[in-house]
Amino acid sequence: MRITLAGVILAISSILILIYSFHARSLLLLALSMMILMIFLKSYSDLSRLSRLIRSIEIRREVDRRYVEEGDEILVSVEVINRSRENVGRLEIEDLVPEPAKAMEEPLIGVSLPPGYIARLRYRVKLPSPGRYEFERVFIRLKDPLGLFTHEGSVDLVSMVVALPKPLGSMEAVSIASRNPGIWIKGLSLGGLYDLYSVRDYRYGDDARKILWKIFARRGELLVREDLGEVRSRSYVIIDIPRELWYIGKPPNTLAEGVARLSRGVIEGLVKSYSVVDAIICEETASRIVSGISRSYREKIYSLYLNLKPYRGCESSWILYNSLKYLDLVRRDMAILVTTPIGLAQTDPELMIPEVSRLGRNVYIAIYMPEDYSKEYMEILSVALPIIEDSGWGILVAK
Repeated sequence: MRITLAGVILAISSILILIYSFHARSLLLLALSMMILMIFLKSYSDLSRLSRLIRSIEIRREVDRRYVEEGDEILVSVEVINRSRENVGRLEIEDLVPEPAKAMEEPLIGVSLPPGYIARLRYRVKLPSPGRYEFERVFIRLKDPLGLFTHEGSVDLVSMVVALPKPLGSMEAVSIASRNPGIWIKGLSLGGLYDLYSVRDYRYGDDARKILWKIFARRGELLVREDLGEVRSRSYVIIDIPRELWYIGKPPNTLAEGVARLSRGVIEGLVKSYSVVDAIICEETASRIVSGISRSYREKIYSLYLNLKPYRGCESSWILYNSLKYLDLVRRDMAILVTTPIGLAQTDPELMIPEVSRLGRNVYIAIYMPEDYSKEYMEILSVALPIIEDSGWGILVAK
């Protein structure tokens, strides 16, 4: 509990009046000072009693959508229920909005809450950048009727919303996907039956009817058959978004946001060409893999950007490439690295090129270049691109 400015002024005034009443020998001023002091003490006593009721105040928060696109607005509802048997005269509820989200209305409500009553706070929030937003805490403030004292508490109430980046670089995605398209033909194959194309290890999401159960019974290995009519290419998309990219450029067009949009454009292009994508993204000190993004499992793209937090993220690009050495990854048909000149400048080519090259039979690098790029970016590319070209990678630049 703490005293407000109004409480400080009232306390000082009562003391000054009390001192002056003795000097002036005025019973009227003495009575006035004692009355003010009694009001002061009564307010303190009442709020001390009510402060114990915070535990009896139940708070819930709901968001109308958990997955949106960047730039969209969501509706946040906070519900407050008085479970005690006493009236709460002055109660303030304030919801903490995560950065860089912008509240379109004040996330604050002041109410009087009788026993069993419910108060609701509703406000809209705009999510200007892609990534994960966590609404973590709701503040509760109790005040006495005169506003002389206030008691503040908080409730940890985590609600999460993911804003997907808008796809960027559609031409680059089409260019990559057209060089290694997948095939997905439902129906009869050659000869009127499904002809066996290959046998491979089981992956999460595979149809259980395609598992070779006899081999599993004999050898304990989960193998899956692939038929000629349903062969898909598989690709890795490695997304390089170090933390500092969030601070280069002006929101909503920072380098980090540009890379996120380009990565989604590449993934969408591959998925539309019937490829299956395994995406790798770095979060703070470790890399995370989201496997099996396809037309049948498009919701997995939400899981990918769940690992992207605005103004947070991978400490450096080196962590991403170094962690690839310790991931048990099978070589795919294609590997695409989505990065920026800054990401290339932070990386040792002797580490990056071998680690990415071993992931795909064909390797491409998609470089995001902002429209207002500086000479420094061109100098970085003039050094990095010849090394990348010598490694046999395909190079695409998106703006």
